Amino acid sequence: MHSTYRYHPNELYDLTVRMLFKNRLHQHERVHITFARRGKSDRTASLRTQLELARQKFFEERGIQKETTITIQPAHPWDFVGLQVADYCLWALQRCYENHEARFLHALWPKVSLIHDVDDKTAAKYGRYWNRKNPPPDPEAIKNRRI
Repeated sequence: MHSTYRYHPNELYDLTVRMLFKNRLHQHERVHITFARRGKSDRTASLRTQLELARQKFFEERGIQKETTITIQPAHPWDFVGLQVADYCLWALQRCYENHEARFLHALWPKVSLIHDVDDKTAAKYGRYWNRKNPPPDPEAIKNRRI
């Protein structure tokens, strides 16, 4: 970190959006994304910018570009059951990483497709991938790890 760096609240969220969608936006002609509303501000334009940055970075790295129509819809979690499920899954993961309690994550582990832990550099410099074929992250190992 540089001494002049100051964290901005949306920075981590924006980075996560770019990482999540970078390798997916070229796969279909149309993509409809429903984001959960966060507070009162409308972040649709900012999220669209992050998706365009992800698309551009993918093109620069792989040379693959496809004209994909992206539709973004902000919504409240109570309006879309998929957002409620995502909230629960992220909450269970957060409990494992922050409170070192894995029982909720263990309950949904058979349904996990992929978790990318970008902070776990023990396996590779890009982080560690967890899927249902492996045991879930160990809360004690997370607790003892240094970032």
